[in-house]
Amino acid sequence: MSGDLLKMLLNGTKETLYMVSISSIIALILGIPIGISLVVTDKGGIYPLIKVNKVIGIFINIIRSMPEMILIIILSLQEDAGGGVDLLQTIQRPLKQQMLP
Repeated sequence: MSGDLLKMLLNGTKETLYMVSISSIIALILGIPIGISLVVTDKGGIYPLIKVNKVIGIFINIIRSMPEMILIIILSLQEDAGGGVDLLQTIQRPLKQQMLP
């Protein structure tokens, strides 16, 4: 491997690890208290508050479905002339662009 390619790979790896660690820390900081509050306010929990539990549960379900919503929006923006989505072409196009010099 050339030196430039190795530098690019190392830089990309460093940036990826940075993004993953920051998002993991944020997920832990937000996720643990929300999870504990769901267990505590559940029907058989320490301090049962069913309405609060339902609100938190709805919030979690909306947040959990965000990646799928983003994917659907992205795929719907890349429609072909027939009005449908060609998933194979949608996946291949960015790969081909990255491989071209």
